[in-house]
Amino acid sequence: MWLVSSFLKGKSPDEIAALRSLTRGTILGHLAKMASVGVLSVERLFSREDIRLFETRFAQHNFKSITEWKQALPDSWDYNEIRILVNYFTYQRGK
Repeated sequence: MWLVSSFLKGKSPDEIAALRSLTRGTILGHLAKMASVGVLSVERLFSREDIRLFETRFAQHNFKSITEWKQALPDSWDYNEIRILVNYFTYQRGK
């Protein structure tokens, strides 16, 4: 619960990683799990433009792997960020 608490207090993934002596990737992986169960607000991590871009692609495509998503999105996005959005929108679709 330390991650949820820290994130809800406004800490960024990089700040949480530094505080816990973990990598940014580890923190993003935990946030992706939170997104998969609907307890993460992606607006804290992504710009509106990035969310809209992903949401549009999500509605148009049914990629089966994060690698396929990576190829369809800007190079600046990393796999953990993509996983967060895939989990978030998959959860939203299933509600």
